[in-house]
Amino acid sequence: MSVLGNKKLPIKKNFDAFYKIKYFSLTNFVISAIISLIVEVLAIVATVFLVLKIQESLKIENNNFSGRISLIIITAFLINVFVLLNQSLKLLLLFTYQHSFKGQLLFFGIFTIDFYTFTMVLMKDKKTIPFFSFKPEKWIIFDYVFIALCFALYFALGFVSSLVPQLPFFITITIKFIPLFFLAFICDWTKVLVCSVICGGFEWFFPGTFIINVPQFIFDYWVPPIGITFAALIKPSRNDSNSFRKLDFILFISAPILWIYFSRVIAGVMFWSTFPWPGFNAWTYSLVFNSINTIVDYVVFLIVVPLICSNLSLFKDKYKSITYK
Repeated sequence: MSVLGNKKLPIKKNFDAFYKIKYFSLTNFVISAIISLIVEVLAIVATVFLVLKIQESLKIENNNFSGRISLIIITAFLINVFVLLNQSLKLLLLFTYQHSFKGQLLFFGIFTIDFYTFTMVLMKDKKTIPFFSFKPEKWIIFDYVFIALCFALYFALGFVSSLVPQLPFFITITIKFIPLFFLAFICDWTKVLVCSVICGGFEWFFPGTFIINVPQFIFDYWVPPIGITFAALIKPSRNDSNSFRKLDFILFISAPILWIYFSRVIAGVMFWSTFPWPGFNAWTYSLVFNSINTIVDYVVFLIVVPLICSNLSLFKDKYKSITYK
C-alpha cells in the first residue's frame, strides 16, 4: 500500500492509478489563485509603466516614434498574455491534473512567481512521486546514431530557416531546436546535453553565425540549446488510455523556453551594447526584441513538437525496448 497523509492508495501497474494523488486542498488552490491574480496585476502595472517611460524617451529622441512605440505596446501585450497563460496552466495543474513529476509543479511555482505553491510541493508527498526523470540509462548504438541524426537535422533546419525572409518586428523562427526536443522526448538528459553542447559549439564554424565576441557567441548560440536538456527531465508520459498528457507537453516546452529567452537577452545586451535604438539602453532593447522572437518560437513549438513526438512515439517505444533488455 502507498500512503499519503491519512489516505491509502493501492499500488497498481497502471501509471495513472499510481499517480492519482491530490496535492492540494481547496484552500491551497484559492491561495494560489489569489497569488496568480496579484502577479498578473503586477505584470500589467509594470508593463504599462515601462511603456510610458519608453514613450517619454522616444518623444525626446523624436526618431521613428510611432513605429517603435507600436512595437513596445505589442511586446507588452504579448508578455501579459504569456503571464496569464502560465498562471492559468498552473491553476489547471493544481486543480485537475494528474502529475507525472513533482518538478513540473516546482517549475511552475518559480515560473509564475508563486513560492507558496513551490513550498507546498516540497512539503507534500516526499517519496511517492519523483521530482524528475533524472536517472540516466546506459548508452547504446541507437543513442550515437540518433544524436548524429539530430545534429544533422539541427543544422539543416537552421539553414532552411535562414532562407526565410525576416518576418515583421524582426521575427525569425528557430525551427532548428525541434530535433533536440524530439531527442529529449526519446532519450534521457545525458544524451540531450551531449548533443546540444556539440550543436551549439559547431555554430562557430558556420558562415551565417553573427559573432561580436566570445561571450556573445556563447549566450547566443551555445547556451540556448543546452536548455532543452531540462525538457528531458520532465518528458511526457502516457495515461491509462495510452495517449500522452497534453499539459505534459506544455511543461516539456515551457521549461527550456525560459532558459532560451534569458540566454538570448544576455547575448543581446552584448550584441547591441553600442547601437540600441535611440531612447533605449541595451537591456531594454534586448528584452523587447527577444520577447517577441521567443514568444513566437514558443507558440510554434507548442504546435509542432507535440504533433511530432506523439506521431513518432514508436521510436520511443523501440528505444525503451532496447534499453531495458
